[in-house]
Amino acid sequence: MSRRMNQEDRPKATPSDEALVLLARKGDHRAFEDLTRRYERSVYGIAWSITGRKEDAQDVCQDAFVRAFLRLEDPAEPSKFSGWIGRIVRNASYDALALRKRNRVDQDWLRERDLATATTPDFDEALRLQRLGQAIRHLQAARSRRRCAAPPHRDGPE
Repeated sequence: MSRRMNQEDRPKATPSDEALVLLARKGDHRAFEDLTRRYERSVYGIAWSITGRKEDAQDVCQDAFVRAFLRLEDPAEPSKFSGWIGRIVRNASYDALALRKRNRVDQDWLRERDLATATTPDFDEALRLQRLGQAIRHLQAARSRRRCAAPPHRDGPE
């Protein structure tokens, strides 16, 4: 039994990147959402391959799409959105790596400065605080790996 397809039965044509960019430039947020859905996996893949961390890659993805949205008028050829978003995510990934390195250097410098300037009576306190910070970071890492269950809640003293 053959049946003719009516308008609703026909598959809808997928709009091109160029069409979506032009619509998004005119304020159609749904068009930009479509672009985001279309490229989110490849953008995440680029970010993860550069940063090497899931959390950083997720942050970079969000940053890249925000940058793209804010600069949507920049690409001279909207049909080349994929290459443009690729450049944005690579730059955002390298920015994230530089920030991570800068933060690590700043933390090391502060730790060394604090220990070097500690007076003799306060040196033990500074060392105790450093060890306490290490223990807290260790517990947080263990909890995030779900190896450490939260202690049971108790009502009142025993």
